Amino acid sequence: MNNLPCNIDDVKKNGVYFHSFSNWLSHICLCLADGLNQLGIPVFSNIEAQVTSLFRLGKIEGLIPDNAALIIVDIQENEIKKGLAFDLGFFHPRILVFSMSDTVGNFYFGDEIICFCTHENKYYRNSGKRFPWAFGISSFMIEESEKNKADKRRNIILKNFRPSANQDIRNCLELIFLPLLEKHIEIDDRVGNDHFERLASYIGCLAYGGYLAVNLRKNEFFANKKECAAGEKITFLQEPVILRWDSWRFWES
Repeated sequence: MNNLPCNIDDVKKNGVYFHSFSNWLSHICLCLADGLNQLGIPVFSNIEAQVTSLFRLGKIEGLIPDNAALIIVDIQENEIKKGLAFDLGFFHPRILVFSMSDTVGNFYFGDEIICFCTHENKYYRNSGKRFPWAFGISSFMIEESEKNKADKRRNIILKNFRPSANQDIRNCLELIFLPLLEKHIEIDDRVGNDHFERLASYIGCLAYGGYLAVNLRKNEFFANKKECAAGEKITFLQEPVILRWDSWRFWES
């Protein structure tokens, strides 16, 4: 990452500032703040956040501190839907954008801003300085794993997806894969609050999601529509491609 806007010595000395336009930080930013803190790197934010049972992210009042080595801007789904109605360049010359929005794959941040985005696909390339990022494992997940260790795992598969839109992959597997799997093993499809307890006591968990995307701009009807304008920045190297595929259950498992 030679094109990062600072060096590691600056980060160790002056720390990393996390900026949220909402009153909370996304999972990937909390994981990053937690990891940096464990490395002894100062981290602070414009909001307070209880990252782990042992670490609380401190709040900085007022303007973004000029001496911060890096500014991490957390772009969430609401900001994407609003069209990012703000100028990121206004804040600081040393900005990185992190986003795990479901629709971040379709959004163009510009050519200059360095973005770390979940749900990236090598066959679906958006313009700009984008780098793939994963949901990842949080200290909360690790703590829950330690609390819920089971002596013996039961021969059951956990399937606790909540209904949600744009889930082509889940719907396809519901039709093709699940009927075959159910012939050989018991599947627990209850949705409840004992998620980690069941993860620890079953032999497996279904962990997949995402939807299929094709280049609608090949069709003149869609190519001329305003809402498809962002597609000009996207190159399809394969069709269809799977987007929004990362799964919480994969990392928790």
